[in-house]
Amino acid sequence: MSKTMAETTAPLTAPAPLTLWRREIWATLRLSAPLALTQLAMIGINTTDIVMMGWLGPEDLAAGALGMNIFIPLYLFGMGIATVVTPMAAQALGARDFRGVRRTVRQGFWLTLLFAALFSLIIWNGRWMLLLFGQEPEIALRADDYLKAVTWAMLPSLWFVVLRCFATAHSRPRSVLIITLAAVAANAVGNYGLMFGNFGLPRWELMGAGITSAAVSWLMLLAMLVFVLRDRRFKRYA
Repeated sequence: MSKTMAETTAPLTAPAPLTLWRREIWATLRLSAPLALTQLAMIGINTTDIVMMGWLGPEDLAAGALGMNIFIPLYLFGMGIATVVTPMAAQALGARDFRGVRRTVRQGFWLTLLFAALFSLIIWNGRWMLLLFGQEPEIALRADDYLKAVTWAMLPSLWFVVLRCFATAHSRPRSVLIITLAAVAANAVGNYGLMFGNFGLPRWELMGAGITSAAVSWLMLLAMLVFVLRDRRFKRYA
C-alpha cells in the first residue's frame, strides 16, 4: 500500500532557473520602470522651467538658471537624505515590524523638516551669494525674484520624497508616477499663466515661475498624502 502511494505521488520539483530569472526580472521592472519614469518626469519639470524662462529673454534665462543652480543642488542633497526611508521601511516591512515602518517615516519627516529649514534660509538669501561670487547686480536681483518664491517649494518637495519612498517600499510606485506626470502639465500651465500674464493672471515673470513651482510642490504633496490615506495597504499605519 505504502509502495503504491509512493509510486503515484508526484515528486516536488523546484522551478527551472530560467523561470526564476524571468520572475525576478519582471518583478524588478514592475518596480524600477515607474521609478525611472518618475525621475525623468521630475527632470521634465525643471526643463520646462528653463525653456519658458528662455522665452522671457536672455537676461531672465541667465537669472533663472542661476537661481535654479542654488535650489536644485540643495534639493538633491535633501532628496538623498530622504531616500534612506525606502530601504529602512522595506527592511522593517519585511520583518513585519509595522511600528518600525511608521517610526522610519516619522523620522524622515522630522529630518527633512530640519534640512528644509536650513536650505530655505540659504535660498532666501541667494541673492547675496550671487553677488559674492561676482554676478551682476541686475542679474542677481532678477534671480532673487525667483529664489524668494521658490523657497516655499523646498519643504513640500522633500516631504513628497519621504512619502514617495514610503510608497515605493510597499511596491506602489505607479501612483507616484501619475502624480509627477500631472505635475509636469500643471507646472507648464502655471508658468504660462503667471510668467506671461495669460488666463487673466498677473505677469510675474521669474517670480511667477517660482510661485508655480511652490504651488505645484504643495499640490504634489497633498495628492500623495491623499493616496496614502486612501490606499487600503496603508490602513495599518493610521
